Amino acid sequence: MKTFLNASKKDLFYSILRLAGIVLSAIPLLLLFVTSLIGNIISGQLLTDVLLPAELFFLTFPGMIFITIAAIKQHVHRKLSVVLLSVAIITFALCQVLTLLPGAVSSLQAAENFLFSSTIILLLIFDLTDLTMFVVGLFSIRKLR
Repeated sequence: MKTFLNASKKDLFYSILRLAGIVLSAIPLLLLFVTSLIGNIISGQLLTDVLLPAELFFLTFPGMIFITIAAIKQHVHRKLSVVLLSVAIITFALCQVLTLLPGAVSSLQAAENFLFSSTIILLLIFDLTDLTMFVVGLFSIRKLR
């Protein structure tokens, strides 16, 4: 197996690209964990900002794209990376569309309507997709060793 020291320049580039993708994907997840932990300690109840990874999409999407490009070029977890990136793009786009519909996230209505619940579920799927892509990136580094 190749290591970072005896890898070709091309493999080294894609390994660094994958590592950058892992770091970019991890930042929103770490912020989500830290803010949830602090909110839970201060308030004494379960508080989680599921919107945080979607708000930091400018970090999440490049990270997922970097991991996917490296996976395709190094032939490690290619299908899974492409599927996860596709799911992330679709769920993010659907969240954007659902919030534009009338009554989806209005402060005048109760937060239990169907559109609001659907948006939260899509955000949770997006968060889990980001977490899964992070784990796939870590496992692919291990597989390349």
